[in-house]
Amino acid sequence: MDSHLCIRIQPAIALLLICSSCGGKSPTSTNHMRPTTFRPAYSNPLWSSDGTTLFFNHIPLDSVYEYPPGSGQILQAFNHDLEGFWSVDTSGQIMRRIYGQGLDSPVLSRDGTSVLYSAGGQIWRTAFAGDSLDPGSTTKMTNSTDGAFNPSLSWNGDRLLYDVGLGTNPGVYICSAAGGPARRVGDPGWYYPDWMPGDTAFAFVGYWPQVTGIGAADTNGISRTLLRTEAIYPRASPDGLRIAFLSHPSLGGGNQLWVMNRDGSQAQQLTTEGSMAGFSWSPDGRQIAYVRFDAVDHSYVNGTIWIIDLATLQKRQVTFNTPP
Repeated sequence: MDSHLCIRIQPAIALLLICSSCGGKSPTSTNHMRPTTFRPAYSNPLWSSDGTTLFFNHIPLDSVYEYPPGSGQILQAFNHDLEGFWSVDTSGQIMRRIYGQGLDSPVLSRDGTSVLYSAGGQIWRTAFAGDSLDPGSTTKMTNSTDGAFNPSLSWNGDRLLYDVGLGTNPGVYICSAAGGPARRVGDPGWYYPDWMPGDTAFAFVGYWPQVTGIGAADTNGISRTLLRTEAIYPRASPDGLRIAFLSHPSLGGGNQLWVMNRDGSQAQQLTTEGSMAGFSWSPDGRQIAYVRFDAVDHSYVNGTIWIIDLATLQKRQVTFNTPP
């Protein structure tokens, strides 16, 4: 009998459980679905270069259920046969799978013709062929002995930033987008690099005295400035005037989506229902696509893709989990 990975949701903490046949009365038990850790069904939404389409990772959520009945143990079951990289237009219509596997830390090339991502400790690029990704076009962009993660492509498309978390020389590195040697431009403990428009500086997450925060530095790693503490995952707006990021408004609270000026001033909280890393700006800088996620929310709306309008703060749901 196969073992299933399950999770019990309690008010303040999620406890991981391993059990056999924990989905015995699940409606998924006859369709090769497996309960797994509580997780979002969608992640890493990316805007197309023309602003009409979102690309994202997706594992269809088949059901959320309590087992055994009355136990308070909440389980999820996913259809792993349909796991992959998907697309949907920004109105939420015409959703389809365009690649047969999910992509780690994906970013779209500036011209919209390919996707960069992490796999096997290196950065790779796969090109579009029509409306789908072409596996035969995949090329390796890095050859780091210590690994390469979290790619960020310069706005002119010529250079690549990535981070290395382990090994003898961890930090942020820069190299040509065509491949070749890389040089370190960020200290150990720097990660999540993101190019600022103009390609003369980048934002990053780093360790400052006793705190974790978002900083900015030039492409030599000099002129570093702390922009905000207790914040992660910076993403610069297309006009370079603002930076979106994740932070938690209270001790023990979940991450929320925020935005601030490029210099760290006038920070504004955008969400209250939870958000996760992997959000992205629309090409015109007026909207952000993100995954609404709270680790202890087991409703079907949790873990879906939303779009927020930065001017009005109105949110609309783009993707859905359909109850059985």
